[in-house]
Amino acid sequence: MYFTKVGVRCAVMRGWWAIGLLSLIWAQTNTCPYVRYILFDACSGSEGNDEFLILWSGSGFNTNQLQITFPNPATTTWCNSTCGLNNLSQCNNALIDSWNTTCGSNVFQCVGANVNIPPNSWVILFTGYQNANPYPNPSNLCGAGTVYVMFANNTNAQGRYLNNPTDAENRRTIINFSGRPECSMTINYRNISPGQNGNYLLIDPTICIGRTEGQNNVRPSTDACYYASSTDRNGVSLGNVGANCPLPPTSVLPILWAYVQIEGDRLVWQATGTEGEEGAHLTLWHTPEVGRAWQVVASELPLTGQYPLREEGFYRLSAPLRNGAVEYSPILEYRRGSSDPLLYPNPAPGGPYLLHPEQVQELEVIENYGSVIVRLTAPISMEALRGLPPGLYVVRFFGQGRERVQRLLVLP
Repeated sequence: MYFTKVGVRCAVMRGWWAIGLLSLIWAQTNTCPYVRYILFDACSGSEGNDEFLILWSGSGFNTNQLQITFPNPATTTWCNSTCGLNNLSQCNNALIDSWNTTCGSNVFQCVGANVNIPPNSWVILFTGYQNANPYPNPSNLCGAGTVYVMFANNTNAQGRYLNNPTDAENRRTIINFSGRPECSMTINYRNISPGQNGNYLLIDPTICIGRTEGQNNVRPSTDACYYASSTDRNGVSLGNVGANCPLPPTSVLPILWAYVQIEGDRLVWQATGTEGEEGAHLTLWHTPEVGRAWQVVASELPLTGQYPLREEGFYRLSAPLRNGAVEYSPILEYRRGSSDPLLYPNPAPGGPYLLHPEQVQELEVIENYGSVIVRLTAPISMEALRGLPPGLYVVRFFGQGRERVQRLLVLP
């Protein structure tokens, strides 16, 4: 049996089409859900029931997975099934009906226990269920697709969030998703004086996911996810939504950098999120060394793509948001090196060969649900990955003080 040149080229093109499609699925599958927005100083007199959080579902989650602590009173008790978080009977139907009437369609949907929230969806979590009039105006989210709403069983008018904690009164919220420890985060805030109706916290998931430091009334380190002032913060900013505390616009949802890596001599990326799906384009920046000015390399780039790298140094992508802000990707360093470890062939029938294995101190193979299925340490043979079952993987190489990542498609 033999292949013509055209046949080989078509097979390779089909293989790269498949790896591109599957990489999109892998990135979406492994995107963490997270809290993006906390209205901690509500506009009505019964703030305990009008304070709310807004979550982005990422690749999706089940409502039974969500574990959360509210910071007031200072307790470590999880608010999940124990406080009615997943009890559909706590749904404030009058609020939901009012919002759907305003939007002219059934945008808002109450959810209770054991409900699968689909990928790339908004979830509003009220800290109480007896919301007082006037209800927050939902107009900003009327066009955001189905918005899922959950209510905690809390009638304490004191509120779950302190409006004006002093510098010594650190308040923290822990967000966990059972079975997904990599998605945990702890959000801290303090030194809010004076309090003001409509104050909210905006969380940057690229900084806060994975940061779990924080205790009530204990100042966290500067490595934590926290807000103390406009100049003393990390991953959390303070804003004010205005009179009557309407639901925020979709501009609070950032571009989400699902995949940004250097593969060989190319930068490969995929960006997702409501902002990105509405026509945003990306800009590629370069600087030869940290501390020097960034220069634009290319603009009007698509949300999923690749770009050949010609200059060594540091690269990042940026995306404009509708509110005038700019969202930046992680910064990646590029250095030429013909001896960089590579997998060949790729796509690889029966598994690839590892070129330059002497450069690798450790290697991980991650399957498309995020689990590490192979972990090897030096010495590693050239045929170490032969025999992998068919599928899409991400392979991480550690060696010479660097980490490298390469996608791999194994064919039958």
